[in-house]
Amino acid sequence: MVSDDAKVALDSLRRIEQMVTVLARAAVAERLEEILNDPNTRLVYQGAGKISRPELERRTGFSGGKISNLWKQWEMRGLMVKSGKSYEALF
Repeated sequence: MVSDDAKVALDSLRRIEQMVTVLARAAVAERLEEILNDPNTRLVYQGAGKISRPELERRTGFSGGKISNLWKQWEMRGLMVKSGKSYEALF
């Protein structure tokens, strides 16, 4: 059973996470629009962790290597995180 103090602390952490996400999104919005400048690139970013790479290849016409390289570049720029074997978009 979780104590009332732990529930309050968890609620506070969730609220902090929400605020940080909003601030980070505002800070990177313009740059993200520049990077995701075409529908196929946007789909690769938004589909990370949700759509399989072979399906992204089929939908975009990009090679698997190109998709992997995009994900790696975005991870280095702080726009994506690697979760296990797949990537996840942060924004």
